[in-house]
Amino acid sequence: MPRLIRKAVFLTKRVEKLLRKNGSKLPADVRARAEAMLAELRDGIRLRDHARVRAGLQELRPLQRKYFPGAHKPVWRSTVEFLSLAFVVAFFLRTFVIAAFTIPTSSMSPTLAPGDVILVWRSAFGVTLPFTNHQLLKVRSPRRWEVAVFTTKDLPVSKNDRGKAFIKRIVGLPGEEIEIRNGEVYVNGKIATKPPELSTVRYVRKGFPAFDNAPAIKVPDGMYFVLGDNTNDSEDSRFWGFLPEHNIRGRAFVVFFPRSRIHWL
Repeated sequence: MPRLIRKAVFLTKRVEKLLRKNGSKLPADVRARAEAMLAELRDGIRLRDHARVRAGLQELRPLQRKYFPGAHKPVWRSTVEFLSLAFVVAFFLRTFVIAAFTIPTSSMSPTLAPGDVILVWRSAFGVTLPFTNHQLLKVRSPRRWEVAVFTTKDLPVSKNDRGKAFIKRIVGLPGEEIEIRNGEVYVNGKIATKPPELSTVRYVRKGFPAFDNAPAIKVPDGMYFVLGDNTNDSEDSRFWGFLPEHNIRGRAFVVFFPRSRIHWL
């Protein structure tokens, strides 16, 4: 089939499809003109009359550009454009707005159990340049007892955990003195009041070398002291030290799966 005829067949089918879909929204005279042009073009295609087809295309194109701007695009191009846009939107949402994570271990039990799927508000504390620790915009600082998701980039974690996302609870803020005593966290010498959902959680000291030499440790500026709710089975600040603020990637705010475990954090 000659190229001119192929182009005419393609454009005719696309305009016909758009007419069926959106024709009722067009002015009556425009719809009538389009249908007349399509009939003329179909006749030219059927008769293989190149001059008639060429004239029909020249007449239909201005109408097509004004009322059917997508009619000239091949199906593959429309599909690629749609998938590309979907990818960009998904990447933007996951990187800067909201993301889902599955809990792999019991380090945050009983708050989070293995297999729980959580939603994380990515920009709760700020906007970070993707694949780096460079913060483009700071929204606010993390607060005590919030559940934070962070990257282990540059942290002295085990080889298997390097580059992974961790989730722990913010316990110590910059400049504070932290102590764990009798299952409780003390901040600047006073017991830190836990939220009701942590009433049964007991913290243990084991792991962090600084506790072997002093009753309390001071959190440096720009750093946080984080713990898993299940400190008997959690690698956290007691083991690898303080968490830099620029490593934090968002705040976990809800468990949304499984249905029996749905709750706010």
